[in-house]
Amino acid sequence: MHYSNDTRLCPEHLSKIIKKHLLGARYYDLSSHDILSPVMIDRLHFIISIGEHSPIAETYLLELDDNGEVVKSTNKSIKLKTDATDETASYIRSVYDNTAIEVITSPNKYIYGHNLYGSSDIRFLITETVRKALTEINRIDILPNVVESTEIKILGVDINSMCIAPRPSQYLSLLPNRLDTNSTITAKDNTVYVGNHIHSDSAFRIYDKWVERNNKKMLQYLSSKDQEWMSDKLRIELILKSRELDKLELSDVAQWSINIAEIIYKKYREKLKLMKSVSEDLSLLDSVEAGYYCRWKYVGDPLEVIIPAERTRVRYRKSVKDKIGVDLARPYNGEGMNPLLQMVEPRHMRMSGIPLSEIEKTVAHMDVFDIDTGTKANIPLSMLMV
Repeated sequence: MHYSNDTRLCPEHLSKIIKKHLLGARYYDLSSHDILSPVMIDRLHFIISIGEHSPIAETYLLELDDNGEVVKSTNKSIKLKTDATDETASYIRSVYDNTAIEVITSPNKYIYGHNLYGSSDIRFLITETVRKALTEINRIDILPNVVESTEIKILGVDINSMCIAPRPSQYLSLLPNRLDTNSTITAKDNTVYVGNHIHSDSAFRIYDKWVERNNKKMLQYLSSKDQEWMSDKLRIELILKSRELDKLELSDVAQWSINIAEIIYKKYREKLKLMKSVSEDLSLLDSVEAGYYCRWKYVGDPLEVIIPAERTRVRYRKSVKDKIGVDLARPYNGEGMNPLLQMVEPRHMRMSGIPLSEIEKTVAHMDVFDIDTGTKANIPLSMLMV
């Protein structure tokens, strides 16, 4: 790597995390126990104004008219692999006549690799993502402009966390009929979408994290302890598009304090309400209906077994549902609280991969003691458990 005379590009002025990258060392190796934040920025789309520069990519997408003349020329993006799994990728390109750079990324995956948790500090993630990307593509020459830029526009952000649900896959199958919402609900395989995740300004994606990892053949990247820990977890992902961020006045990164992601996430997740049964007073049912109900609830037999005849089954299903609000066609789910409003809190803090003393001091900090190295370090609050 060649550095210019600009002292801002000298190694001692670079992020310590990026210096580890330049030296070929790995990033943090996190697990479910190595909690950075109870909520995580999953996907991020942003533009940084950095002034005129030579384009990041010298290739273009051309739009031609009928005569073959160029109507529009768009800089192509450079694709950067997140890690060896190649499950996601980051994209970076020059925009606005080469006066800004656009980045679409999963920042925690790009910086740390695949983990169950990550950081919610959006400023930290933007800075480290761009620093890493520019070093990878040998464009460290524009790093000073990135560091000094005060114009960063957020075009989209996904925030997620996990909650505990009994029998996650079964819970997901019940969820579309239990949610009390006016939003569109779409169930696809292992996922339930609340709101139109393609066209709406905001939406939720709820899925079984263990099944997702297994389907993508990525369980191998987790320890057996982490796999076991994940077995009863649902991941709830809040998707915020550009117009929603404008409404919230969060399009400008300057509006994002260290706690904003968690505050916004909790506020939106309160909308995930479940319908309550009208009543479970069996006196409202006749003796036949009560017998069917008890067999369904306490024996666990599916309605097709309880009532083999289809016409009779349809009649009693409707009658019980109208009287006490219970759908006998669905498996019984007896939890009393709404797990969608709960969050899995960090259990303890333990960083690995890079000693705590080497973590970059970029945001609000707190002194902590690393029991492994016997050293004290001052690290970002966004990287601490609560």
